[in-house]
Amino acid sequence: MSKIEDYWKASQDNFIWRDFAELQKSGLSAEILASLVADKAIGSDSVAVSGGRWRRRFNSQRAIILPIHGPASGELIDLIAFCPSTPRAVWMLTGQAGMLGYEAATKAEHFQEPLYLHETPLDWLKSGGEGSVILNWKHYWPLYFGRVREIRVGSEAFGERVHGLMSRPFPVPEVMVAT
Repeated sequence: MSKIEDYWKASQDNFIWRDFAELQKSGLSAEILASLVADKAIGSDSVAVSGGRWRRRFNSQRAIILPIHGPASGELIDLIAFCPSTPRAVWMLTGQAGMLGYEAATKAEHFQEPLYLHETPLDWLKSGGEGSVILNWKHYWPLYFGRVREIRVGSEAFGERVHGLMSRPFPVPEVMVAT
């Protein structure tokens, strides 16, 4: 088993009722939570964070852990950590993930369905894991979302941010005749 798989297994085993209660207090329904726990689709751990990354650390802050599966292979490529009380702060284990819910973006493009983009992993959890969350705003997202018919968001301000991201111009290289 790889390090990331070891961390994921440990975080699933570390999910405790205190984490359950914290997520419920943050607005996540007991029904969705019970399903996530039963499906082993959520974990938690004590983490130390630095520079956008996290690592396991005994007796540190508790964080919710979610797996990120790659866009092409579906393999586990990263684990994100966040605290329900501050869900906009998201840390990655490997830094390889650009988005939570790659499969939703692929499905929206393929079936020409709306893509639901959520601002935070907590919002994504509240939706039952439907849609996606942008984790790395530096990626060139028109390549992922360019053929999606419609993107739905939860607020006007977030919609403006996504629209700005999608309307960034393509960098045009200098074109020269080779001699």
